[in-house]
Amino acid sequence: MAYLLSGEIKDLFANTQPPTPLPTKAEATKLFMDRVLPPSLSGLGAETTERLLQLVDETWADVDDCYEFDWDRAARPAERKWVCEYAVQRLTEPGPDERDEA
Repeated sequence: MAYLLSGEIKDLFANTQPPTPLPTKAEATKLFMDRVLPPSLSGLGAETTERLLQLVDETWADVDDCYEFDWDRAARPAERKWVCEYAVQRLTEPGPDERDEA
């Protein structure tokens, strides 16, 4: 869920022309927690921006669905913060397969 959707966001940035640099950890945290597009991403274009925000929304919908299924409630703020940290790490740091390419 958060891992896969963060990967989709990473792919979205990589497939723009020219490729969009990844946001900083602080920018990515604001994006996930507050749904705030950082200034560094202001040139993405309407369609890409819409898809980016859709992926952020899908991340939280998936998280809440899992919590609803397991505990009959939405994720609590501390749990959302943890999921955000995980998603931000996935988005801003190279994964094992990406390290091999470098």
